[in-house]
Amino acid sequence: VLQSENSSLKELDLTNNDLQDSGVELLSAGLKSSQCKLEILRLSGCLVTEEGCSSLASALRLNPSHLKELDLTYNHPGESGVNLLSARLEDPHCSLETLRYVQLYGCDLTLDPNTAHRSLSLSEENRRVKKCVCVCVSKSERVCKVTVLLI
Repeated sequence: VLQSENSSLKELDLTNNDLQDSGVELLSAGLKSSQCKLEILRLSGCLVTEEGCSSLASALRLNPSHLKELDLTYNHPGESGVNLLSARLEDPHCSLETLRYVQLYGCDLTLDPNTAHRSLSLSEENRRVKKCVCVCVSKSERVCKVTVLLI
C-alpha cells in the first residue's frame, strides 16, 4: 500500500502490534518509496529495538519529505536507535516534526538538541520531573524545541 502509485494513506496506527524489528524492516521498505505519502506513523508498543530504528532512519534518509510524526513510545530503541532517528531531524529536507520514544521503564531523560523536536510526553508512572527547561528556537538553529510537555 505504501509503495502504490495511487496510495493516499496519510496516517497508520499499528500501536500494540507484535511487529518487532522484522515487521518494521518490511514497513520501512514501503516508507522508502517515493510514492509513499504517509505523514503519521504510530508504532507504540510494537517491540521495536535499535535494529528497527536503524531501518526507520534509513527510510527517512532515502525519503525524508513525507513523514511528520513518528511514535515509538513503549519500545526499546536504545541510545543508538534514538541517535539514528534524532540525526534525521538535522536534515533540512526531513519533514519529521514529532519523534516520540519515551520508554515505559525510563528512569532519566536528558533533553539536548538531538533528542526532542516539538513535543515530549511522559506517561504512566514516569511523571517525576525534577527539572524541566524548555528552549524554543527554530529547527534551523538546531536547538531543542519542546513546545508541548505532557505529564
